[in-house]
Amino acid sequence: MSEQRLPVFEAQARLTGTRELQGYAATLDLVNNDVSFDAIFAASDGLAVGAMQAHNKCGRIIPEDVAVIGFDGIGSAPYTVPPLSTVEQNGAVAGSYLVEALLRMIAGEDYKLPAVPVKLICRASSCASSTKNIQFINIRNR
Repeated sequence: MSEQRLPVFEAQARLTGTRELQGYAATLDLVNNDVSFDAIFAASDGLAVGAMQAHNKCGRIIPEDVAVIGFDGIGSAPYTVPPLSTVEQNGAVAGSYLVEALLRMIAGEDYKLPAVPVKLICRASSCASSTKNIQFINIRNR
């Protein structure tokens, strides 16, 4: 996003409650503090679902007022209203990388984890926003 000169703000989700409650609270904090944004890329789909609920409570329409994208590829993402766009990771590959890293660490070897393959699943939660002046909010855990 820096290559496109798009501003990025980071909101901190509280570590209490479910991911959905954390995303809800972080988004309400942003809205209540008059932070201007038109897109959220959340660190998990649960955080994104909570952010969507907060926007609904505030009368903001997704994706017309704010686009929302999560990360995980949870099975319920297509069933949210609107369906949640997500970055889906390959869990089997990620698991095998972690096992390999653990075995090498136990053996005293250095091992750098390779990147896990991901794919963007575009759904209705992110389709209507203009990419002209998007300001992304990244909600992550504290």
